[in-house]
Amino acid sequence: MHMYTKLIKEKKVAWGAKVLVTYFPTKGSVSFVGSIKGGTRAWGSSELARIHALMLLDGTVTHTKKEIQLLLDSMAASLQFSVSDERLIFSGRVRMVHMPKLLALVAECLTEPSFPEEELAVLKQRELSNLALAAQDTRQQASISLSRILFAKGHPNYDETIEESKSMLGPITSKQLRKKHNAVIDKRTLVFSVAGDATLSKVATM
Repeated sequence: MHMYTKLIKEKKVAWGAKVLVTYFPTKGSVSFVGSIKGGTRAWGSSELARIHALMLLDGTVTHTKKEIQLLLDSMAASLQFSVSDERLIFSGRVRMVHMPKLLALVAECLTEPSFPEEELAVLKQRELSNLALAAQDTRQQASISLSRILFAKGHPNYDETIEESKSMLGPITSKQLRKKHNAVIDKRTLVFSVAGDATLSKVATM
């Protein structure tokens, strides 16, 4: 472990973000994980935080969902958004030569997501179907009940009921998502880690 940590190079950029790079000889490819403040706690609901994360690849002011996918395909790159209690997480893989282009796309998704109404409607229906299935899952129901006994509301391990998730999901609009996104996302809280055929000097200046 000690030898591995010596390989990690770290830099704090001018606007507050932290960049970490671990070099491995991977013939030009890199894997990356980044996170920024904007998790379940910031949204006040695990369902809303999940919807927010899932929609970040559904379109921006500049690119549609289809155009984003075509752009990723052209770079043979992967990109996903997910959420934890405290953080919005993005991760993926790309060849180092395309890293600047991919980071520009990540920045676009984080700074100008469009949350298109038609995509939101489709996602709502899918999530409602998932919640209906979850309501019949006795193990999940038991887990939710136990979390509500053991932890106070507001604790990261306190789970919403299925009905609470549905009530949060139903009325949410694209306008509300944009407003909340702009209030929650703060680039100064960004942490970005790259592992592979990369150097700190190259990544920190992208």
